[in-house]
Amino acid sequence: MRKRAVLMELGSLGVSQKRAAALLGLHPANVSFYCHTFGIKLPREKGGFAPMTQRSRQRAEVMVALYREGYTLEQIGVQFGITRERVRQLMTKHFGVDRLAGGHHVLAVASQAKRASSRNDRYLRTYGCTWDEYVSARAVGKAMVASGVHYSRTPTGAFNSQRHNAEKRGIGWELTFWQWWTIWQQSGHWSERGRGQGYVMCRRGDVGPYAVGSVFIDKATVNSSEGRGKNRPADLPIGVKRAKSGRYSALRRINGKAFHCGTHDTPELAYAAYLMAGEQFARAA
Repeated sequence: MRKRAVLMELGSLGVSQKRAAALLGLHPANVSFYCHTFGIKLPREKGGFAPMTQRSRQRAEVMVALYREGYTLEQIGVQFGITRERVRQLMTKHFGVDRLAGGHHVLAVASQAKRASSRNDRYLRTYGCTWDEYVSARAVGKAMVASGVHYSRTPTGAFNSQRHNAEKRGIGWELTFWQWWTIWQQSGHWSERGRGQGYVMCRRGDVGPYAVGSVFIDKATVNSSEGRGKNRPADLPIGVKRAKSGRYSALRRINGKAFHCGTHDTPELAYAAYLMAGEQFARAA
C-alpha cells in the first residue's frame, strides 16, 4: 500500500516510470508491474520529470511556502503523504530551493535574531548601547589590561569608579556608560586620562549632575586649580581663599578661564559668589 501511495503521488507530479524506478530503487520492470497492478499511469518519456501540471505546480508552491515559513521537509511530507526526500527533490528541481531557504535553518536564524534583539534591549537599558558597542569598548579595556594597566583605568572600570565617587560626594549621575565613553572618545584625550597632568571629566561651572551637555573634558590642573588640593584650608569652601586683609576672595576657573568673584567679608558670601559664577556660566552655555 505504501508503494501504491508513492506511485500515485509521482503520477500526479508527472514523473516518468524510469525516474520513479530510480527514486524508489526499483527496476523499471517492477515499476511497470506495480503501475499495471494498481491502475496507475506514469508517462514513459525519457528524461525523468514530465512538464508539471497546474495542480502539481500549485502543490509544489505550497511546499515551498511552508518550507520558507520554517516547516521541515518531514512535516511537509507528512501533510502531502510523500517522503521528505521527495519534497526536497520537488523544491530543488522546480524552484531551486535549497536547505538554507527554510526549514530548520530559517528557525535557527529567527531564534538567533530574537536572542540578539533581547540581548541588545538588555544592554541598552543597562549601558545605553548595543551588545556590539559594549564589546568594542570592552575590547579596549582588555588590550589595556594585557599591556599591564590596572582594570580601574579601563573604560568600564573608570566609569564605575567615577560614578561611585560622584555618589559619595552627593553629586547626581545621569550618564549611561555609552554616553560617558562617547564623551571621552570625542574628546580625543582618553589615552591621556588621569589626575596630575592628565585629563579629567569636569562639570560646567562645577554645578549640577554629571549629564550630557553639562560635562566636558579638560586638564586636571585646570579642574583642581581652584583649591581642591591638599593645601586648601579645611575650614574654607572650595574656591575660597583668605586675603591678607582678612577678608575672603573667590576665584572661579571654567574651561581654562579665570572668573574673579570679588572680595567678601565672610567665606559663606565668597562661596555664594563662587557658585553664582558657575550657575551663570551654565545658563550662558
